Amino acid sequence: MSSLIPLKRKSMDDSQACPLLSPHVSNSDPPSRTQSPVGRRVTEDGSIHSIICNNPRRRLYVKPIAWTSEHLQFLGCSFNLQRAPRTKGPIKTPDQVGSRSQRSQHAKRIKLQLGLPSTLTVKKFAAQEILEAYDLRPQGQERLWFQFNHQHVANLPTDGIFASKDTPSILAFVTFETIQSLRQRHVRPSKSATVCLLNMKRKKLKLLEPLNPAEDPYLVAMLIALAQDQRRQQQQKVQDTSTTTDVTSLKKSQQHCECMDQMVPCFAKSFKKVKILAITGVLAKYLYVYTATIPTAFLDKFDEPLRYSPSDPITVTYCRISVIEETSLERLHSLLCTGSCSFCGGD
Repeated sequence: MSSLIPLKRKSMDDSQACPLLSPHVSNSDPPSRTQSPVGRRVTEDGSIHSIICNNPRRRLYVKPIAWTSEHLQFLGCSFNLQRAPRTKGPIKTPDQVGSRSQRSQHAKRIKLQLGLPSTLTVKKFAAQEILEAYDLRPQGQERLWFQFNHQHVANLPTDGIFASKDTPSILAFVTFETIQSLRQRHVRPSKSATVCLLNMKRKKLKLLEPLNPAEDPYLVAMLIALAQDQRRQQQQKVQDTSTTTDVTSLKKSQQHCECMDQMVPCFAKSFKKVKILAITGVLAKYLYVYTATIPTAFLDKFDEPLRYSPSDPITVTYCRISVIEETSLERLHSLLCTGSCSFCGGD
């Protein structure tokens, strides 16, 4: 389920349509359940590849922007709306600590812009200022790479990607209008489209739109891509460390990774915690915060789509916070903070 377009025998080269298919495989040969065209390796039952091949009529092989609730069911992913934690009062930001107090007050002023009619550019600026106040820094890019079969097969546009000082790619910011626009562009017809084709595209768009925009499957794809990016960067860090560290000492550090998250991670047993901050575009009445803890065994499903990789179901919890609420930023902080920001006594 990656860069995922429906399996077709005509109109395009299958080697381009499906990264699971080798250029050397005949278009007339359907994928085998037991023997895969990818290096002629065996497809294990329960793997992503077997799910796609066993459900040819469900159109599972589509781009992430075209994911539906069916994709989440097959992947074992679900949404769970929760109440945002209540705060007893403002965050502990003593007035004598100048920089902290100034950033907190600045974030509160900026927050008011979210509730006013404004452009996407203004919303992105306001969100960035608020997140920076809590030590979440923009990474200078707005696209996530979705990885499948150890290949970058799709880019997922966002409205900003942020990192904490300890964790890369921990949060993405997006507006629901951005997701809607991406989906419309995905199904849009050519300029010379007929009325019949336009009607077909409208029906297709309606089928792809989730019943609840706050539980859009594209958000799950973003969270998976964030977790994949975290793992790639951490793996690169381990590789860089191994070039300057004795092999024996590296093995010792890996043995302690279960208890020391800041050290070299044990990828087989580690988890990636990722978040999304989402708002409506023109007039933002609410802040939506999504959180998912994704085990690396789940990410292995996409890296090795022919292999069955058992993992627990993924529950994406999300909270809705009113923008005009007096303690909205305090509640937002309690959901986004990694525990090491300056407002938690990190400085």
